[in-house]
Amino acid sequence: MASWTSWLRGLDQSNRIGALVHVGTVTGEALDQLLATRAGLIYLVSAHPAQHSALQSLADSDPRVVVLPVVLAGRSGQVPFHALSLPHLSSFCPPREVQALFHGLQQIEQAQVPAVTLAGLLDMLILPEQGSHVLRIETPGSEAVLVQEAAVLSAEPAFEHVFVRGCADGLYDGVAAFDDTAPALQQAGYETRQSNLTDDPDFPEHWLHRDPVRLHNRVLTARLAELEAALSACRQTCDAQAGRLSEADSARGDADSRLAEARQETAAARESLAQARADLEELRARYRALEDRKASQEALLDRLAAQIGDLVAADPAGGPERKPGRKPERKPGPGRGKKSRRKDRAD
Repeated sequence: MASWTSWLRGLDQSNRIGALVHVGTVTGEALDQLLATRAGLIYLVSAHPAQHSALQSLADSDPRVVVLPVVLAGRSGQVPFHALSLPHLSSFCPPREVQALFHGLQQIEQAQVPAVTLAGLLDMLILPEQGSHVLRIETPGSEAVLVQEAAVLSAEPAFEHVFVRGCADGLYDGVAAFDDTAPALQQAGYETRQSNLTDDPDFPEHWLHRDPVRLHNRVLTARLAELEAALSACRQTCDAQAGRLSEADSARGDADSRLAEARQETAAARESLAQARADLEELRARYRALEDRKASQEALLDRLAAQIGDLVAADPAGGPERKPGRKPERKPGPGRGKKSRRKDRAD
């Protein structure tokens, strides 16, 4: 305890404390040390039933003091609170070996009290924009909540200093030794400035400090890594797109060649079609000429047939009857008769 009070006194002399948040049961000289600071706001987060009335009276007399009768248990709702004969050792975790450690330590009361998460507690606080903010955790079991919900401590404004009083394994049921090097605390920007501030191995104290510049650098480094990864991904994407573009250009060249060939084939087909159409027209013209000639010849045949019919009709006797297969007899002419007589004479 002396290390915490001396450190707080030194900080108060060198810096302006904006908000001082104490989680745990505080009485007597320890409470007087808190009230002696120049802190703008003092939050007393204590669910000890026997202390509530006295703390509320103190808040009524000091406008800086705000009493929050809750326990930081990492969950919402009602939890059993184990009030011990030494108030600062009281907890929502059942006592175990701690009663053997302190002779005569007894549980004097068990009551249901409201519990909150770290995020819920922060919602109850008003942290000024100016000054250093200090968080002091003394309730056994609440230090585990600090680690579990450390991410919510990243929001601004944040606690620049966190003082944690841990406890050894086995002193309380379900409470393990506080790990001041937990990755969650480091990711929230907190680093151990001092560890085991007291010589008490059962209740070691740890001072965690949050350096905004270092945290900002860490955020920038993480952001830079993200941007470099994104840039690398973009380069890979660009390379892949360039490859696809090259393939597309090659395919386009092939397509252009095939298109040129198709155009040539189309032109040749059009020429062949035009020639075929010309040949068809020529054939049609020849066919029409043949049709005209046929019609003319049929007309001629009709005229000849008519003339023959007229000639036949003009001969009443119908002319000498012809026997089939014999030529018509010719009448002997003058020459033929003389020739026959010459022949007879010779005989």
